[in-house]
Amino acid sequence: MNRCAALALALLALAVAEPAAAVPPQAVSGTAQATCEFRAIAAQHPDARLRNADRLAGRLCGPRLLPREYEAARDVIESDPEGFAGYFYVNARTRYIDRQLERFARGGVAQVVILGA
Repeated sequence: MNRCAALALALLALAVAEPAAAVPPQAVSGTAQATCEFRAIAAQHPDARLRNADRLAGRLCGPRLLPREYEAARDVIESDPEGFAGYFYVNARTRYIDRQLERFARGGVAQVVILGA
């Protein structure tokens, strides 16, 4: 199965899934943890064209899913690329959104509203 098909199946599974249970007070949701870790690893990418500029993610979350060092984390990701497809999705989304925000800021936009979490 290619990555696009795997992502489409994952999104379909999310669409028909039962409502998520509330995250207990003082706890971190699994999706927030995974996104933070993916951003922290992608910020270390050796290729500047693929690296995101997130300098905070590595400080905000601990390494629960992946090792914090780039090479070790990529070894884990490459061992199960379908299971870690979110890594590629989060990094592509981060780079795209950051690029758009920078473009709009250069164009004079003074405020951004985030609709959803």
